[in-house]
Amino acid sequence: MSTTITNTSRCFAVAALMLAACTANAGSFTDFESFALGTVNGQGGWSATNPNWDEEVVDLGGNKAWRVSNETTSGSFGDQPFAPSSGEIAGEAGSTHVASGNPASFNRYIASFDFWSVTGAAQPGLDITVSPDDGSGSRQSFISIEDNGAGIDIDFYDSDANHPVSNPNGGFVLTTPVTGLSYTEVHNVRFDIQFVDGIDIDGDDGEVHGNDIVDLYVNDVLVHTGTTWESYFWTTTEGQTPPSVRAIDTLLFRLSTNNGFVSNGGGFYIDNVRVQGVPEPGSIALLGLAGMFGSAVYLRRRWA
Repeated sequence: MSTTITNTSRCFAVAALMLAACTANAGSFTDFESFALGTVNGQGGWSATNPNWDEEVVDLGGNKAWRVSNETTSGSFGDQPFAPSSGEIAGEAGSTHVASGNPASFNRYIASFDFWSVTGAAQPGLDITVSPDDGSGSRQSFISIEDNGAGIDIDFYDSDANHPVSNPNGGFVLTTPVTGLSYTEVHNVRFDIQFVDGIDIDGDDGEVHGNDIVDLYVNDVLVHTGTTWESYFWTTTEGQTPPSVRAIDTLLFRLSTNNGFVSNGGGFYIDNVRVQGVPEPGSIALLGLAGMFGSAVYLRRRWA
């Protein structure tokens, strides 16, 4: 069942915000204010090495943001836009951060960002995907943010019920938890992933099921709970011999589906991008507030 959500005013207690800020890990946070105008590539730890991407840092009259669209697309990974590493590798015990070869040190991952329409009106064919990643394409979750011509939809892809021999479609399951987001409001997306050690294997048919937990929030509302792509990597050869257990520390903004979209300077604005690793489940509520702190400051600035 789809959910239609409108953005509302966010009010936070000052004491709670201060406590959250003191408790949270540093992670990475980008509000683009110190960036030069033009490509995001090479600034503040961001990369987007394909010079043909339709992306740029822009000044919106006192606030900088990153504009991006899917006018140019590719099936690649390494040259796609990546946020900075959090420096806090998250995954279950024994997982590997493929890009660096380092093990995970955190069992929880939180990433959030704000986005809104550049034009404030329909842009049919506009579609970008966002995935918790390691900087090399080891996606552990996936959403698609797309314009349906009447509003903005968010699709979520699980990967489950995989099989080491017959693995049709990688076990990917599509749900659309959010439809019809407003073109004229700022929206916030947050991934909250808990990595659970081990994996579930069906003794009858050998199907592999993930046990990690992915909570997806849109405008501070929990809209979907699913699992990571661990069962996909456990059963599928993708640069490594399975089973493979992946760890993550960044966000991938992938431009892979065009749908005939022509930008003309349109697309989505992205701002207040935060990625964190979380060491203890007890600190999640505080870290969630800290993850939204930048959004709260930004919204006050934008709408004041």
